[in-house]
Amino acid sequence: MGRYKVSLTTKLYPPQTGMIVIEPEDYTPAEVQALKKSGAKVLAYLSVGSASDERKYYGTLEPYCMEKLEDWPHERYLDITQAVPRKWLQNQALALKKMGFDGYWLDNIDVYEGHRTTAMFNAMTSVIQGIKAVGGYVMLNGGITYLTDLIIPHKVQLGAYKDSKNAKRMEKALKSKNFGAATVEMDNLKKVQSGAFSKKDGADQLVKKLHAAGFGTAKRITLFDGKASAFIDGVTQEEVFSLITDYKGTGTFGKQSQDESERYQAHMRRLAKNGIDCYLLEYTKSNTLKLRIKAFCDTIGATACISDDVDL
Repeated sequence: MGRYKVSLTTKLYPPQTGMIVIEPEDYTPAEVQALKKSGAKVLAYLSVGSASDERKYYGTLEPYCMEKLEDWPHERYLDITQAVPRKWLQNQALALKKMGFDGYWLDNIDVYEGHRTTAMFNAMTSVIQGIKAVGGYVMLNGGITYLTDLIIPHKVQLGAYKDSKNAKRMEKALKSKNFGAATVEMDNLKKVQSGAFSKKDGADQLVKKLHAAGFGTAKRITLFDGKASAFIDGVTQEEVFSLITDYKGTGTFGKQSQDESERYQAHMRRLAKNGIDCYLLEYTKSNTLKLRIKAFCDTIGATACISDDVDL
């Protein structure tokens, strides 16, 4: 295994001292201290949602592993709803703190996308809060579904069904009265919702309107009642504007699709408004696209690492 290092020092916009993310297994405490002398924050890579069979600690986590990650044959998603992997992650964060790291770059948050349950949401929140309590800067890599549910946690729900036909009927009834409607797959049920809000008041007002319109089953469901910025300092999102079309060599790049780009842009704006540092990790050789990325960063106060090489 080669030394893993993502340097956000020399390619940042706007220019600043930056951060360095490294694979802690491949560095000694003395080497961590040497990197810190450059003035950069040094973050330890830590996967909170998966485990690799190439890791020396895999035997401890293997009983709690689930399906393999797409394109990563040695990596399997981790069931952090179980106590043992949660405790292991807490201990790992403590060990990394003792090594001298300034914080953590938490990866594979998207285990929540494939296992979208209340238990997984609560487990992920508990893990990140526990790591933050150890001390240091906490940055998440991706995790748009989890972060959206964290920041917009108050849902207005009208029913939870096993049969999709029932969910579709409820959606149709809502739309016939000009209410928004969407079905979310969660807890192995099809949950019909008519709104999601960052504050309780907005959800409660919609519940009253729905009751008045004859939808007596409408109720507010709250996933999280607090501030994400209390335990999440920053978020890195890859390919908001750019797209890696081939990983061979130095990489081949293109543009992100318009729909996905707009989705990610809205997501980053939302994070920025909630006091979370936003970092874009982009891959492009196009000066035109670089200007678009920089303009967006200026608008929301984000930082971009723009690379013309997949090997950071």
